[in-house]
Parts: sequence; C-alpha cells; structure tokens
Amino acid sequence: MDAATTTAGPLLRRHRLLRRRPIAGALLVALALLAIRPGAVGAQGAEVVPPDRQGDFTNLDWRGPRGLIRQRHWLVVDPDPAGLACRDATGRASIALRPGAIVESDGGTPPPLRLVQGRPWLRLKVPPVAILRDTRVGERGEPARCWVRAHRTYLAPILPEALQTP
Repeated sequence: MDAATTTAGPLLRRHRLLRRRPIAGALLVALALLAIRPGAVGAQGAEVVPPDRQGDFTNLDWRGPRGLIRQRHWLVVDPDPAGLACRDATGRASIALRPGAIVESDGGTPPPLRLVQGRPWLRLKVPPVAILRDTRVGERGEPARCWVRAHRTYLAPILPEALQTP
C-alpha cells in the first residue's frame, strides 16, 4: 500500500457519499487518488478551508504556510444522481453539476460567498465538462457562472497542489 492509499483512506471513508452510494463513492476515491500526490495527502486535511459545525463553508480563507489563502477549487460530492443544482443570478436552477466534477469559486466582484436566508451560497465558474444538464438557451456548451449552497453535503474543498500532475 502506498502513502496515498493509507493516508487518504480515513479521510475519504468519513464522507457520507461513500456510505450511501458505493459506486459514486468509488468514483470519488478514484478521483482523489488520481488527483492527489502522495506528498500532499497528509496536508490535505489541515490545509483546506474547514466547514463550521453545521457543515457550512462560511469563509473561503484559511491560514496556509505563507499566510492567508483563498479556497478556490472544489469537488462536487452531492449524492444526487441528477446532479447538483447550480442557480443563476435570478435563483433559477438552470444547470446541474456532474457528481465528481472539479469546479472553481469565482473570484470576481461581488465576493463569491454570500448569505441567503442565513445560509452561505458560493458563486462558481463552471467548465462545460462539469455540466450534467443545462437548460440555458443559446449558452449550452459555454462555461457558466452560478450559485450553489456552500455545504459539505454538496462540495468538498481541494488543495491546488492536488490538481497538479507530478
């Protein structure tokens, strides 16, 4: 067993997706093991933005080895096979994100995190490959910007180093 398997196993086993949907869980494990280099796995748990006690991501900044760092990369972990509803500025769910897709928080203005009825929502930049269903007219196949609930049931933070190939 290599370092990635032994260290990532307990981290991934704790996620609810693995208990509910074995196939989706296996996909999540495969993606994580392919994306995460063995040297970065040990730091994964400590160097991503943590959710609060309710599972909400209320802050996108975390203290890294070189100061404050903004969390940008996210893995879609929603267990719904129909995908994670991503809403446009009017609140309409015009896009469904593919489970297992990697998306990026939108760093533009206004800030990518906002509260709606006391719950945090995150604005994402979504590449076409991450879109499972798209009801936008005239924009299909184009990158999208939309909002999702910033909660651990739907998203998991990813280290930028985990996305780099060795």
